[in-house]
Amino acid sequence: MHNLRKRHDAAFKAKVALETAKGEKTIAQLSSKFGVHTNQIRQWRKQLLEELPRLFSDRRRKQEKDNGELRSELYQQIGRLKVELDWLKKNHRYSVEEKRMLIETENSMIPFVERLWRTVKYEEVYLHDYRTVSEERSLLSIYFNFYSTERLHETLGYLPPYEVYYDKELLIPVTRQAFYSMHLKQPCFLS
Repeated sequence: MHNLRKRHDAAFKAKVALETAKGEKTIAQLSSKFGVHTNQIRQWRKQLLEELPRLFSDRRRKQEKDNGELRSELYQQIGRLKVELDWLKKNHRYSVEEKRMLIETENSMIPFVERLWRTVKYEEVYLHDYRTVSEERSLLSIYFNFYSTERLHETLGYLPPYEVYYDKELLIPVTRQAFYSMHLKQPCFLS
């Protein structure tokens, strides 16, 4: 009959390794107390001493934080997908063609927003040298007013959006000259 090796859980190994680290008893005494071979106790003590610095390292904390953030983000994505799936299930009365149109409409909203922010960056943000956050907010507000009331949009038949979608009295028009004269950056050329 051959000897079967005992399997010990992590808590037991930690307890024995900590006893060796205390140094109050010899490894032989601990071996007889816990019924574990001396070589095994030495190995657990070595593992404990090697792992202790990692326990207190910043890299470990950062990795745990990153893992927590990733887990949180994944749960948020799962939640969004569940809401979308529930919405689709509730709206099963729509035909396949109608659902496809809803999805296409949603997708067309996404390139619209991407185009809007590209325009804002190139026509406003990259051209102005903001000195403060309040100045930035103010100039962006003026730009969005200009974008809605003055700027001509090809997709709207060369009309500004307010003429197509809004009551003209709700928005305050800003002249192009006033808009473009505000804190423009000096042009720089690459050599």
